Amino acid sequence: MVGVHLFPVAALLDYPLIHVVAALVTAAALAAVPVARARTVPVSAAVGIGAGGVLLAAAVSSLVIALFGY
Repeated sequence: MVGVHLFPVAALLDYPLIHVVAALVTAAALAAVPVARARTVPVSAAVGIGAGGVLLAAAVSSLVIALFGY
């Protein structure tokens, strides 16, 4: 799973927000399979929507933190 590899990356970069992103992307990937089967859509589409939303929110959060500080 893509989200799992972000846990060591977060520790390596010492950026706690990445731990949150890792947990949410992993949860989105796990939730995507039953959602995709229930709605007869490709699993990749369900994962893409969930993970994409998480990554977009994290990018905006990182930008706000970089521009305005904590």
